[in-house]
Amino acid sequence: MQLDVGLLALPGVKLIRTGRISDARGYFAETYVRRDFNAAGITEEFDQDNQSMSVAAGTIRGPHFQIHPFAQAKLIRVARGKILDVVVDLRRASATFGKHLAIEMSEQGLPIEWGSSPRTSSSNFPPVSARAVTATICCAWPRPSPCERRSSRLCPKLSFE
Repeated sequence: MQLDVGLLALPGVKLIRTGRISDARGYFAETYVRRDFNAAGITEEFDQDNQSMSVAAGTIRGPHFQIHPFAQAKLIRVARGKILDVVVDLRRASATFGKHLAIEMSEQGLPIEWGSSPRTSSSNFPPVSARAVTATICCAWPRPSPCERRSSRLCPKLSFE
């Protein structure tokens, strides 16, 4: 599996492109091969695979995250439609604490695009299109309170609008 890994403005956040093999019948793509991701420096061990579907553009879920010792890194992929993946850096010791970036991701782009968010960051992906399906692979099992947190998208301490 060939990976093209691009670094983004927040440390640890990456845009990962994988290849597709296409013909008249459609396409085939390997979306995750641990050996190849590890070789590209993405060494998290992923424990859970989630899928969500939003029927309306602009739907907001979360944003939520988990704190140490159960902080989750995530790989986010669009299976259908288009999303705006918004990642907020919640690492207090980080020079970019409270900053965010937004990555528009879709099923249309060749190759497949993954967004990778580091542990202790909040990721939210409102759909830009109707009927967006997003697949998220997480490391660490989700834990209920007191480890799960929500960050308000209107919180003045975060530069999130």
